[in-house]
Amino acid sequence: HPTISSFTPADTGGGTTVTINGSNFFPSPNHSQNIVNFNGGIGNVTSATSNSITVTISSSGTTGPITINTPRGTTTSGSNYTYFLPTVISTI
Repeated sequence: HPTISSFTPADTGGGTTVTINGSNFFPSPNHSQNIVNFNGGIGNVTSATSNSITVTISSSGTTGPITINTPRGTTTSGSNYTYFLPTVISTI
């Protein structure tokens, strides 16, 4: 089964990159078999080793745990990822 030991940064928003460290991930070129869910928003896995995943956050994530599904099993982070909504300026 895969495991999550840490992720950095622990707080950011859509379109940014997060590195997840752990074990038993599917390495590139099969990195698309790692499905990374940011509490409701699926990230785009851009690369992976057996111990690390690089993923771009989707714009539909929310604050909560990170879940990774692989053919080897599913794991959930022990701490929450904090999703920041983009700042919108409505008037100048």
